[in-house]
Amino acid sequence: MRDNHLAHGRGIALAILVLALVALLPLSASAKVTGECANCHTMHNSQDGAPVALSGATWEASGVLNGTADSDPNGHLLVTDCVGCHSSASSQTIVSAGSSDVPIVYNHVQPTDPLAGGNFYWVAQGDDTKGHNVYGISGQDSNISITEGAPGRDGNGCTGTGACHQTLAAPPDPSAPAPGGTGNWNRGGCQGCHVFTYHHVDNAAYRFLKGHGGGSLPADLDATNRRNITSYPDYVTGVADRDWEQTASTTDHNWYKGSTTVYASDGYGLTVQQTITSFCSGCHYGFQGPTGI
Repeated sequence: MRDNHLAHGRGIALAILVLALVALLPLSASAKVTGECANCHTMHNSQDGAPVALSGATWEASGVLNGTADSDPNGHLLVTDCVGCHSSASSQTIVSAGSSDVPIVYNHVQPTDPLAGGNFYWVAQGDDTKGHNVYGISGQDSNISITEGAPGRDGNGCTGTGACHQTLAAPPDPSAPAPGGTGNWNRGGCQGCHVFTYHHVDNAAYRFLKGHGGGSLPADLDATNRRNITSYPDYVTGVADRDWEQTASTTDHNWYKGSTTVYASDGYGLTVQQTITSFCSGCHYGFQGPTGI
C-alpha cells in the first residue's frame, strides 16, 4: 500500500505490526448466513395465490421484511435484492430476523450507530458528497458525470458508460461484456464491488470484495472455479468484526491487510497483495498508485 502516513519511522513499524497481527488471525471474513431459508428465499414466488417476492423492501425494527408484492421472480430464488435485504425503515443498523442478524447499510431514516461500511442514507437524501451513488439507492452523482468516471481513474480497464469502473449507478447489464464494451457483466450497483456474494458458505474474500476478471463472457465471470482463491487470488484479506463495528474500540474492530509496496499497475496489486487499497485502486488508481495524486 502506498500511504504517506506509513512512509517513515513509527508509521512503518505500525504497518509491520498490523501485518503480523492480521497474519495470525483466521482468514475467514464473511461468515455464512444462518436461520430460516424463508428469511431470504422463496421457492415458487407464490403463497396462497399471491407473490412472495418484494420490491422496495425494507426491514422493520421488529424483524419483518415489508415491501410491494412483485410477481417477477428474483435471481437465486431471493425474496428481494441486495438493496432490499440490507435496508431498514427504522434507524437500527442491525436487524434481527429470527436467528439471523442482518447488517443494514441503507436506512430510510437517519441511522444510529452506522456500521463500518457506512450508510447510504445521506446520498439517498441527495448529498452526493457522502458516499457512492449505487443503483437502486440513488442516481448518477451530480458532481461527477459517467463520462468522467470514478475519480482517480487512470483510463485502463472497462471504459463503456455502463461499466462499473465508470459508475455504480447503472443497472445490471449483460450486453457487450468484453472489456471496453458498454455492459457491466451484470455487475451494476452493489455487485460492482461485492462480486461473489455467496452467503451459504464461509469464504476468505473479505466482505465479498473480489476481482471480477477472467474471460470475456458472463459465464466466465460467474464460474464456480473463480471462487477458488488459490487459482484466482484477486480478493481482499481481512477479518470482520462480529457486529460490523456497530461498537468499536482499539480491540474491537475490523482488520485489513496492509502493505508498504508501491503498486506497479491496477492488476498487479490485488492478485499479489490482497489489500483493501489494491481493490479500491481498480477504480481509483490515481489516488493509490505511483502517480502520487
